[in-house]
Amino acid sequence: MTGLRSVILGAALAVAVAIAYQAVVGLVDASGARDQPALILILLLAAFLGVLTAVATRMLRLPGATAPTVLVL
Repeated sequence: MTGLRSVILGAALAVAVAIAYQAVVGLVDASGARDQPALILILLLAAFLGVLTAVATRMLRLPGATAPTVLVL
């Protein structure tokens, strides 16, 4: 049962991260930022999403390999 829980929560976390990342990219595009400043902002926000994913993985007590897997998906 623990494996199934990890798979389901990991998949839900992956979907949430993907939606959040697309929202961030959409906000940067909508803000009118162009070229390098937008790229730097997206990279910083992606790093922040990585930290949030790691924290969520730790709080949900998922296996340690879940966070990198979620970020890759």
